[in-house]
Parts: sequence; C-alpha cells; structure tokens
Amino acid sequence: MDNGKIEEPPLVYISRNPLWLLVSTVLSIVFLYGTYALLRDMNPLGFLFFIPSALIAFHTLWFFLHPFAGIYQNKIEFKPSLFHQKTRYFIDIARTGLDKSGALIIEYTDGDTERVLLYGIHKAHINTLLSALPSFK
Repeated sequence: MDNGKIEEPPLVYISRNPLWLLVSTVLSIVFLYGTYALLRDMNPLGFLFFIPSALIAFHTLWFFLHPFAGIYQNKIEFKPSLFHQKTRYFIDIARTGLDKSGALIIEYTDGDTERVLLYGIHKAHINTLLSALPSFK
C-alpha cells in the first residue's frame, strides 16, 4: 500500500568510529565461537549462550549498516544503537554545544536541555555534526 510519503535522502551521514566497529566485531566473534564450541561438544550451556550471541552479532551487523547520525533538511536523526534511536527537529533546537566530557548538549526552545552521548562517533565527523546544528553564542 502506497501512502504517498516519500522518504528524503539525508544531506550528510555521520559515520561510526572504526575502532568501535572493530571492538564490536571482535566481541561478536568471541561470543559466536564460544557458542559454537559449546554446541559442538553437545554442552547444554550452548543453547543458553546462543540467544545472546545472536543478538550481539545482529547488533554488530546493524552497526555496520546504519550510520551514527543522518542530517536531513529539517531534522537530525541519531542512531547510537539498535535500541536507542531518536529524531530531533531543528525547529525545536535553540542551540547546541559540547560539554567537557565530549557529550552534545542540546537546548530546546522551551528551555529544556538534553545530553546526548557521542560514543561511537567518528572523531573527524564531530565538527560536521556541530556545524549542522545551531551553536551556543
């Protein structure tokens, strides 16, 4: 069924840190190999480790297929993990900036502030992210 809504392509992608992807891949390989070794020996614990191993492997695949953030014409969409995805619209954002720990502080037009952790973001793309958002004056 076509609802007539056309998805606009993002203007800029903010990619993930390659070290973050490497650590996630190694963790997935370790869990999957441990599960395989347990199942090969017909150990019943292999069935208990199968579900967490599959979830970690799926999450790693998700990291590779989705960028950290996408900047659209009127919004920015953060995807730090499979279970935590949020969209912020530029009309709601008054100003932004970085705190001392490197987290993004967003102040909305109604006075509320929110802290967004930037773990897993490519270091070279932090300036691109900040240039797309209104900054503190």
